[in-house]
Amino acid sequence: MRLPSKIINRKSYVFLLFVLGATGACFINKLSKVYPYQLSFTACVYSSTEKTPANCAENLLKIRVRASGFYIMKHLTRSPRLNIDIKKTKAVRTLIEDQVEYNIPTSAIQGSIREAIGSEGIEVDHIITESLLFESD
Repeated sequence: MRLPSKIINRKSYVFLLFVLGATGACFINKLSKVYPYQLSFTACVYSSTEKTPANCAENLLKIRVRASGFYIMKHLTRSPRLNIDIKKTKAVRTLIEDQVEYNIPTSAIQGSIREAIGSEGIEVDHIITESLLFESD
């Protein structure tokens, strides 16, 4: 006895739909968990007190975090930019040729970095980048 082909096709579609739904549920479950990960941010260093140069120097800031898979996936698709205000920190000033360069150790501004990232709901484990640099004319 042979089943009509419409019934076989319908069963195949239901099975494929079930497999796709189970795969989607598994993927969402994995992304909702918290993972340790190293993220790279573009950090814009500025000072609201105008004691240091007002220009925005872009640095690559590497941070080890604990974040949900959704946040990590969002970060990998669109790398966010952090605005770090250094108004309470003294920058180390060095003169190299005709350029004035400022150096700020990240250990001195950990609070500002955590504040800039904390609004995203992630936990900072360790700041890997040792210092942030910016120049003045």
